[in-house]
Amino acid sequence: MLRKEHTLLLEPGSRILVLPDCHYPHHDADSIDLVLRAAQDIGVTQAIDLGDLLDFYSVSRWEKDPTLAAEVGEISDEVRSAKYLFDYLNSLKNGWFWLEGNHEVRFKSYAAKNPTLRSLGYTVKKLLNEVDPTILSNCVYLESDTRLVLNPTAVLEHGHNMSRALKPKAEYCLVEDYPEQTSIIGHTHKIFNVHKTVHGMSGVPIIRSVYSVGHLSDETKQNYVKDPKWQEGFMVITVYVDNMRIHRYDYHQILIEKDRSGRPSFTLWGKVYK
Repeated sequence: MLRKEHTLLLEPGSRILVLPDCHYPHHDADSIDLVLRAAQDIGVTQAIDLGDLLDFYSVSRWEKDPTLAAEVGEISDEVRSAKYLFDYLNSLKNGWFWLEGNHEVRFKSYAAKNPTLRSLGYTVKKLLNEVDPTILSNCVYLESDTRLVLNPTAVLEHGHNMSRALKPKAEYCLVEDYPEQTSIIGHTHKIFNVHKTVHGMSGVPIIRSVYSVGHLSDETKQNYVKDPKWQEGFMVITVYVDNMRIHRYDYHQILIEKDRSGRPSFTLWGKVYK
């Protein structure tokens, strides 16, 4: 299926925060607090959430832990649990993009199968606006049939539409599957990058890459995976223009580590956050 594209042309000097799978209310609050503190320090002007911002645990088809289900509450409670993050993202000068992930699609599937919700035309956006009309006040919500393109060839998407994103050695699979673009994804809950040199129409060597940004969720609440061996992290993209007036991007991946007590820390451009 040919997917639509939303192309974004950013001003030189722009700094974009890229957030992977938070899975509110199963988010890692301590890590997210650190990330937002760093984002304020470095002057982030815009953000891109790669999807699975909300878990939609309450409408999951998987068997639920009764204690966890009671803690999560209803769908509206799940949405409200992310208010702190929504408020920060909406405060950014150039707003933010929310790329639909498979967990947002989870709600769409639930609504499509529920006669009442289906008759009312429920979508994720409709739900969000009913729970709190301010959530999307400075946000562009892109459904999963649309890819976000940083002009000219960098593509950001959740990753669930990439058939081999969760396969063994996914990083090598994806750079082979999408050699015409640099791909930045979430979905895998792991951090990796791989690069491949291809030749453009003029024969000039071009480097294409795949970046997986990790996750920002609480692994202890993700009980559908045993011993996941996931990695927490995020990305900062800085925009510049080269001497040929072509937009270039610096993709800075940050790995979040935990000490024995579970406290997160990371280093960003020489400063330690903990």
